[in-house]
Amino acid sequence: SAFLIKEREKQSELIKKLIQYELPLDPQDVDNRHLAEEFVVHNLRNHPFRDPNPRDVCDLYEDLACRLDARGQMTKASYLRRYVSMVPSLLPPSDYVEYDSRVLMLLLELSGRPMDTPDPQPLPVRNEDTPNASMKMHCDDDDLSTSSSSAADTTMAAAPG
Repeated sequence: SAFLIKEREKQSELIKKLIQYELPLDPQDVDNRHLAEEFVVHNLRNHPFRDPNPRDVCDLYEDLACRLDARGQMTKASYLRRYVSMVPSLLPPSDYVEYDSRVLMLLLELSGRPMDTPDPQPLPVRNEDTPNASMKMHCDDDDLSTSSSSAADTTMAAAPG
């Protein structure tokens, strides 16, 4: 179908960008680049993964923020809430349903051990940093909506830019 062809072309373009970014290959080394592309395509097609449930992803972030609060890492918890609420507005439009949940799940998986990192010092807040409150976070019945002051969370450090 035309949709499948378009998706494969888009996927191929993204794979090439990923390989160019991740592997220090010589531009003249076409064989190794092609081998890397085949490897990625094979893994994407033959190792299917489930789409994350958006509610489960939100719950995982809520739980992490609550655990950070409980351990006294208030700045990190506040920044986590803030950036989780901003993700949907930062992502490009996508044909995928719940694309933001996929990105958030990937970031959480890449974060390593966010509880073991030190709580950063708060940074001054600019007006343009105020998050879109589309994803409120809470612990139990307490509303811990996104805060307007906090510092960078190492959980989100995996995100480019």
